[in-house]
Formats: sequence, structure tokens, C-alpha cells
Amino acid sequence: LNLNNPRDLKLHQAIMNANMDIYKSKNNYLRKVAYRGIFGDSVELKAEYDSYVVNDEIVSIKMTGFYDCPYLAHPVDIIATFHANMQTGEVITLEDVLLPDGAKLLQEKVIEDASITEENVDENLLDLWTLKNEGLEIILQRGDYLPMSEGTVTLLYAYDEINDIFSFQEELNVENIPEDEGGQTVPGQENTDILNTSEIDPEKPMIALTFDDGPSKHTARLLDAFTNHGGKGTFFVVGNLLDGRTEVIQRMALEGHEIAGHSWNHRQLTKLTVEELTNQLMSTRAKIYEITGVDSISIRPPYGSYNDQVKSVCQNLGIYMVNWSVDTLDWKYKDANKIYDTIMSEVKDGEIILCHDLHGTTVDAMERVIPDLIAKGYQLVTVSELLSYSDKEISAGSVYNKGALH
Repeated sequence: LNLNNPRDLKLHQAIMNANMDIYKSKNNYLRKVAYRGIFGDSVELKAEYDSYVVNDEIVSIKMTGFYDCPYLAHPVDIIATFHANMQTGEVITLEDVLLPDGAKLLQEKVIEDASITEENVDENLLDLWTLKNEGLEIILQRGDYLPMSEGTVTLLYAYDEINDIFSFQEELNVENIPEDEGGQTVPGQENTDILNTSEIDPEKPMIALTFDDGPSKHTARLLDAFTNHGGKGTFFVVGNLLDGRTEVIQRMALEGHEIAGHSWNHRQLTKLTVEELTNQLMSTRAKIYEITGVDSISIRPPYGSYNDQVKSVCQNLGIYMVNWSVDTLDWKYKDANKIYDTIMSEVKDGEIILCHDLHGTTVDAMERVIPDLIAKGYQLVTVSELLSYSDKEISAGSVYNKGALH
């Protein structure tokens, strides 16, 4: 997806909602398995989603799956649907696509067609719905309104069948979003690069300035330095600091900087359990997405510390790690001149430079570093942009620092 395209960005946001629900379903399943002491091939979890775009305005995401264990009489279905207006980013409800009284008429039709008894009907009857190529789909999850033995029931109403209640009849142009060879959902037939690298010259040297432990009261001034002189930075943010500085985080995203995780409250990841580690990473990831609508698939482990367990959890979560090749020690010296001298003396093509936007002296240094590096011919790019021009394969669970994967 091209996240500079508003339509693709809104689609990405809707898909991320589906991804987060899959993540929750997975963790719920794993907790049940651990509690029951069940392991091996006797348990199974499956979750996936399909995507549909309607008249260049609405995207529908349908997640389906199940988990099954020997102690269950029936598999437990996992079903969720998500809908968004790609122009505004707002969540779409069923009432938004139906004419007045349409929901009441549709409910009556569903009750009759599925032979649901009145005592089983509640206000959630029409919660699971999807706009598909063939029509409006209503899903009745196993055991909710019909006997468990009937399983999950799907009702499909062709658009011409419900033209008296459906408000988008004349504008409808449903397009199923195909999958590329790697199974990633993409719009149309072409998978465009997430990165906007059109202004990057791969023949010229590039470096990544990175900033940990923020955001802070100094971060906006750092963004001003980039705005005034050019280039982009990568910010590894601490999750529990984000609520108080949502505007500066949104500005980072809008101005093209990369935002990634640095744990929820700066815990040393190698000292945590798998569950604690997962919560540190995913809580921060979810908060970044909540504020910006952009998924972050990289982290910088606090203190640069990782072990096999951290790598394994990151691999399972689809996250890779980024450390550094030049350490300014700005946190230790808090001396703008020393920070400047360290960077200018050690910088080379492909370096990842560690700084902290927690300190005003670091921003003081950046107000000189940024224009001087550009004057020397360096392109200031994000870590993702730097990696996209690396000859190394980047994969979840790996660690990157200046051309080296571990």
C-alpha cells in the first residue's frame, strides 16, 4: 500500500483493526491452551481476513477463523467485521448504508429467512455484516441465534433484492481486493512500495538519524530543524509518554518521519516473561496506531538489549529490531558541541546514529548537524528507507545495525 495515498491509508487502517483483532484472538487462544495444559497437534487456531472496496468510499473487512481443542464440543468460531469511510477515516455502521427504517426491515427479513425465534433476537442481530461483490452479507455466528448444531449461518442479499432499504444502490461498484503472491492484501493488481523513496538517490550516501526515549518537550523543536533544512528522522518512542503528546506524534507522521516502538515504559526486554514482553511491544504498537493510523513493525530494544527469547517474540509478532552503529552518548555528556563533533567525525554512508530527543542539548546539536550533513552530501533518511536499499534481507526477529543482521 502507498500510505501517501489517502485511500490506501484508510484501507491500511481498516486492515490494522482486523489484524489487532486477530492478535487478541490468538492471545486468548494461547491462554486457554496454557490453562488447560493442552499442547501438540490436538489444538488448532486459524484466523484470516478478506477485504472489499465499495464505490471508492467504503472498505469492508471480514475476519474469519476458529480455534478448536479436545475439550470443546464444537469449534469456537472467530468472526468480526470492520468498515471504514476511506475519505474521512470514520467507522461505518450498518445504519449508514441503509435507508431510514432499513435496519428494522432487514432484521425482519433475517428473522424470517433464518427461522429465528423471537426470544432469541437481540439488538446485536445485524452486527456482523459485509458489503461484497454479490450483495450484503449477514452472518449469524454459531450458537448465537440458532442451535449450535447448525453452525455459523451466512445470509446473502443481492443488491437488487434490497434496493428498497439500501442507500448506495446507484453508486455501488464493489471491487474485491486481490492478494499478491506473498498473500498480502493490496489494492488493484499492483503492489506499490510503502516507502516514498522517489526523492532518494541510491547512488548517493545516506544515513539514519534516530531518536530514543521521547517524545518530550524538545521534540517539536527537533521537527522544526528537519522542516527548516530537510531530511527525515526515525523516532523510537516510549508508549506511556504518547497520550500527553499526541499532536507532536501526529506531526511526525504527517511530515514523513518514521515512528517505531521503544517499549511501553522502557523496560529491559531480556528480563521479562514472554507475556510481559509481548505486552510491552504490542501496547506501544497499538498506541502508535491509535494516534497516527500507521502500523509500526520495528522496535529499538531499550539499552539495545535482546536475547533469543526477545528475537522469538519479535518474530511471532512480525517485528524486527534496530540498534545503532554510532552512539553519540548524548544522554551522558549533554553537550551540544560534543554531540556535533562525534557525529561529524564518525559519520559514513549507511550509519545508524543513536540520539535522544529527551535532551535539549541534543536538539541544539541537531540544529547544526542536520544542515551540515546535508551540505556534505548525505541524504537523511528513515531507518526503513535505509534498509530498503540494503543488500541484506530484513525479516521479523532480526536485528539491524549498519548493514549487519544478527
